Amino acid sequence: MCVNGIVNMNRIAGNMTSQKYRRVLSHSLIPEALKKVGRGFILIQDNASTHRSKMLMAYLKRKEKAGVLRVVKIPPRSPDVNIDENLFAELQRRTEDRVCETEDELWELISRTAEEIPQSFFESLVKSMPSRCEAIFECEGHFSRY
Repeated sequence: MCVNGIVNMNRIAGNMTSQKYRRVLSHSLIPEALKKVGRGFILIQDNASTHRSKMLMAYLKRKEKAGVLRVVKIPPRSPDVNIDENLFAELQRRTEDRVCETEDELWELISRTAEEIPQSFFESLVKSMPSRCEAIFECEGHFSRY
């Protein structure tokens, strides 16, 4: 997700692994972010195990050295600074009353719903980051109003 909206949604079969995440990054997220945001974009990651493998960390370090992106690490389960969690909550709010019979129907619903979220939603989330960080400092790392 970026100020310009959702960079790219990828349907993952099974559990996310470091290998799957690297494929998403290299074949989808990074190329799309380069188009929408440009070189040096910030990739925010929490401390999920898929983000911590040696293979993935080496891959991202090479991308950082090349000036492609900058990795910012945030604590796990930190919706205050993980704006993707806010996007997921918005998707859930917009789809919670719908019933899907198959995984394909669910994916179609989520994809369609994501496209309907207005640009202003993404802009406000991204623009709120300085305030979010300030609130976390004021709360000394505890939950903030976000």
